Amino acid sequence: MDNQEIIKILKETGILLELHGENPFKSRAYSNGAQILKKQSASIKKLSEKKELTEIKGVGKGLEHDILEILKMGDSSLHKELLSKTPKGLLEILKIPGLGPKKVNHLWKSFNLTSLGELEYACRENRLASLKGFGEKTQSHILESITFLNQNRSKYRLDEVLEIDEDFRSLLKNIPHHEGLLLTSGECRRLCNIVTEFHFIVNLNQLAQTSLSKEAFLKHVFSEVSQKQDSHPLETHLPKGASLFSGALKKSSASNETPFWIWFCPESYVGNLLFLTTASHSHIESLTHRPLKESYSLLLSQPFATEKELYAHFDLPWISPELREDALSLEWAKSGTLPTLISSSEIQGFYHVHTTYSDGANSLEEMVSHAENLGLTFIGISDHSKTASYAGGLKPEQIVTQHKEIDALNASGKYKVKILKGVESDILKDGSLDYPDEILKKMDFVIGSIHNSFNLSKKEQTLRLLNAMKNPYLTMIGHLTGRLLLGRNGYEIDHEAVIQEAVKRDIAIEINASPYRLDIDWKWARRLKELGGKSSINPDAHHYADYSSMVYGLAVARKAGFTAKELLNCAP
Repeated sequence: MDNQEIIKILKETGILLELHGENPFKSRAYSNGAQILKKQSASIKKLSEKKELTEIKGVGKGLEHDILEILKMGDSSLHKELLSKTPKGLLEILKIPGLGPKKVNHLWKSFNLTSLGELEYACRENRLASLKGFGEKTQSHILESITFLNQNRSKYRLDEVLEIDEDFRSLLKNIPHHEGLLLTSGECRRLCNIVTEFHFIVNLNQLAQTSLSKEAFLKHVFSEVSQKQDSHPLETHLPKGASLFSGALKKSSASNETPFWIWFCPESYVGNLLFLTTASHSHIESLTHRPLKESYSLLLSQPFATEKELYAHFDLPWISPELREDALSLEWAKSGTLPTLISSSEIQGFYHVHTTYSDGANSLEEMVSHAENLGLTFIGISDHSKTASYAGGLKPEQIVTQHKEIDALNASGKYKVKILKGVESDILKDGSLDYPDEILKKMDFVIGSIHNSFNLSKKEQTLRLLNAMKNPYLTMIGHLTGRLLLGRNGYEIDHEAVIQEAVKRDIAIEINASPYRLDIDWKWARRLKELGGKSSINPDAHHYADYSSMVYGLAVARKAGFTAKELLNCAP
């Protein structure tokens, strides 16, 4: 098991102990231990093998015992015991922001609430308004959160999607001649921020080369299989020999409620189905200038073995899947202005990197060393500013110390990668930045981010950002709306006004590559590109492992149509 899986179990153990009213010191030991281990760069498994776990301050014998159990059995006996006596619905209720274990315990004991549905009913009956520790405002917030959670059931972030895709492919490893058998399609292939259903195409000609029949293949990958007539609008238009099945994938984190489509297709029609299941409805209709059902009939009226052949039939070049959201990419293709999308090989460096100076898990040198291993030419260090005390924000004297370390590393010749001095400065409520100009001017770059007062009005939040951009030392704006995908909506802003001001002042707006954020959204990133603005794909790294998040930010940049010359990542 990796560090994240172990930490998740320990953290949940602490939460469940508190939920059940156990010794508060014990629950805090698990919660604190999980937080401490989160900052460990070393493998927990290797530390246990070396018997070095208890050398970490905050990790005692009890925690070590549970970790050893987890490594051996995949779980701890305490965690399993707590789960066995916890109604599953309470774990859902604990996902509501602001409802910690103590409050959930109070609701459980007061009203015997054990599910989101029961909690929603209690709120609508106004039962929480007079309950001690709650009130009308909290009740209203809980209702909003339940609605948000219900709307996002069976939806997945891009990182989860790619993991599920890998789950599926892993099921094929033992099938002889499986290479080229399966093609990923749908929203996953378009690399959408959020995916609601999965599509895969099985080449029947290739399947014939394996030892499996169609039925055997389905049993191999699905725990449950269904074939419902007209279950998908495209199904009635399928060519002879093609068929559609859905099911629940074996060995996957995907919910059984999530549509999981398998399209069996003759090789001669693979291009047709790959296009039709990948492109958005808008893109399909814009290509044919016909309603969707008529488009299906037209595009399946003759076989295309590849998508390139299909696009060529319309006198167009092949269009990258990420761009198949609407008509714009078709207009680019017709006019010969399809952009050469940014590729991972063109990334020379990135900004928005945290270290142990604030809330990062790795030292400055460790973050630099791993950037060097990636072959980068520069890295922008940007720890939190002083107002972010919860994240170990840097005081002015700590900035001096950090700059001295950066200067020493740059001068040492030990690393080829250039280390840039920066900061992620809080944008305060009035729009001012967190340090005076005499500190900011010493930075190579300054990222301005909002971390609090999310409840300001759209007008106030927009003005806050516009005021921040008046500072001459601001280089870029971080995670523009503060959203957490499937976690919370971002604060409201006037995107158009903010983007226009950023372009006017030559301030970049970052593409935050954390799969939890992907902020700025690709639609507004495309508007930034249209206006000639700048961006930078940044990992928002708190651990060197977070550098791998760049792949998600790259997807956003590609969906927006960015080329290398339009991104700060590609200029040393």
